[in-house]
Amino acid sequence: MVGLGQQGERLARAISESSHAKLISVVSTDKSRAQSFKAQHGAIYSHDLLQEALHNKKINAVCIATPNHKHAQEVILAAQAGKNILCEKPLALTMREGRAIAAADKKNRVRCFVDFHLRMHESVKRA
Repeated sequence: MVGLGQQGERLARAISESSHAKLISVVSTDKSRAQSFKAQHGAIYSHDLLQEALHNKKINAVCIATPNHKHAQEVILAAQAGKNILCEKPLALTMREGRAIAAADKKNRVRCFVDFHLRMHESVKRA
């Protein structure tokens, strides 16, 4: 789990309720927040750099819930490490970023999903 704010909390709760996933590691530049989040959600490791977590062989997927401007770089790093990805929307801020992500995913044979959790909300359906 990269990004331990409101969306990270929501994703961590969903992971803990799933019989198909386990929260292995959390990543935050705020070490005390990472330790607290790790304890609260039962993660095994905490890191201050995404690159450190990506070396962990126990991790086969990465959830990215950081500020929007960080998504592309983090998704590409995860893809290069061979990890599947669930990224909060938006996946990219520009077409160039989107194309770079698609190329990294294809080259490294990983899957990247975008979490657009309000897609069934009435106001979105009306739009």
